[in-house]
Amino acid sequence: MNTLHAIETDFWPLKRSAVMDPASLANSVWQVLDGMLLVERSMPGARVSLRLALPSDWVGTEAMCDLSASTQVTAIIPSTVKAIAVRRLTVSAVMVRQHQQSCDHLLALRTGSVENRIDYFHALLQQASAGGQLMFPALRHIALLVDAAPETVCRVLAPLRPERTRVPLRLYRQAALT
Repeated sequence: MNTLHAIETDFWPLKRSAVMDPASLANSVWQVLDGMLLVERSMPGARVSLRLALPSDWVGTEAMCDLSASTQVTAIIPSTVKAIAVRRLTVSAVMVRQHQQSCDHLLALRTGSVENRIDYFHALLQQASAGGQLMFPALRHIALLVDAAPETVCRVLAPLRPERTRVPLRLYRQAALT
């Protein structure tokens, strides 16, 4: 089994859609300081979403169970993680708590109307963006998490978007000709 090591001062800012380095996940445990991460595992022919990691959650704990080789962690909104020094007993307790919390989140994101699922996801985003500007992830990530077609998600999110000034196509064509 790999030994875990990290320097507690290691901070890692992640841009939206950035994937954490697999070597870092295999050798360290990271705490999410802000943002939202999607933890997935490679299965034959597919990627399976395991959980969402929100502020105060840990990622990289899969190395404790020799699962890190197939684990991928992706920032679905800008996020920051910090390396933490941990003991195995502590990790076991945190993993159980986080697993239950993650199951609750995924169940809420997959049951009920699409509108209710997106409302729940919006609440998780607000929690992940506490104190910062609310930023939505890529439409494909939202669709994956709420188990809906991207078109359906787009339709539900459209009324939530700030009003944009749109120039009618006919006015755009007239301006281009003059």
